[in-house]
Amino acid sequence: MTAGEGRLLADGPRGESPAERRHRTLTELKRTVRKHPAVDIAVGEKTDDGRFRELDVAFDPRILGVDAKQANLRIEWRPRPDPSEQAYFVFHYYDSTGRDFGWHREPNPHVDRLEHVQARDSPDAAYEYATAHFESQSPVELCWDILGRIENGFVDVIRCGDFVGQEWF
Repeated sequence: MTAGEGRLLADGPRGESPAERRHRTLTELKRTVRKHPAVDIAVGEKTDDGRFRELDVAFDPRILGVDAKQANLRIEWRPRPDPSEQAYFVFHYYDSTGRDFGWHREPNPHVDRLEHVQARDSPDAAYEYATAHFESQSPVELCWDILGRIENGFVDVIRCGDFVGQEWF
């Protein structure tokens, strides 16, 4: 087997730093979200070295079908120092009505697993948390999965409190 053979091209070059992997992944996610019909704009927020730290996505609320003046999605991708470990991520939706929910893979004291969802229906409310499951593991597939969940207007993965089966839009 030659060098690089058997690895996915998306894995990136050997020796790539977490910051380089984060930037490369967020660049691809920026291309991906721009393909969604409800996305108006996707902007990469950069660090001092010019690499993306996170993405800010603005939806057209009318196309998304929400009763808000503004609807946004914040995307973070945080590769772990060891490339064999799954990256942490945040896909967090918020809009001008106060709806605020997100799918995360990161440590959180409110849930037992890294993968979870958190939601609240107003800025004054406390978040409710539940574990989540994602079939998709690649960044692009995960992005489409979450965009589909947002488009369907449900926080369908919440299984706690008042959020069970609650339609948000």
